Amino acid sequence: MITGEIKNKIDNIWQKLWAAGMANPLTCIEQLSYLMFIRSLDDIEIETEQKENMMGIKGNHIFDESRQKLRWSKFKNLSPDEIFSLMKDEKNGIFAFIKNMHGNNESAFAKFMKDAAFQIPAPQVLVNVITGLDELYENDIQDQDMLGDIYEYMLDKLSASGQNGQFRTPAQIRNL
Repeated sequence: MITGEIKNKIDNIWQKLWAAGMANPLTCIEQLSYLMFIRSLDDIEIETEQKENMMGIKGNHIFDESRQKLRWSKFKNLSPDEIFSLMKDEKNGIFAFIKNMHGNNESAFAKFMKDAAFQIPAPQVLVNVITGLDELYENDIQDQDMLGDIYEYMLDKLSASGQNGQFRTPAQIRNL
């Protein structure tokens, strides 16, 4: 269960996106989900490194040596412009990496990530969101259940947006 303090932190992140012109709640949730996924990849990589150090056995890495700069723990300390460029670089950037993690095969991952697009409009907005997510992860999120509660809270924002007349149903959902 998430507390009022955690909801306030999520609302603060959401407000930064809203103020930057991202008025569609689906876009906000999508972008936050991508960033949370990117952060979780680095968390997995850190766990792999810790196991290697403890057991002396080579683990399966997500990031090879040439892609270390794409790790959350590495890029979050760069300047806003550098992070922004790294996110949207269509060849060697972070979104290019997550879109092609499993190659061009027909895996479920490849199918769902092929259309991933970075849409945060400005470097400082991106840094504010990264900082806000870090605050949540480092101080408030203890487990996967908590992440589920956070997603549920964000999805509740969709229904509230619908009541306020701000939500439009995406074409693919209408067609379905």
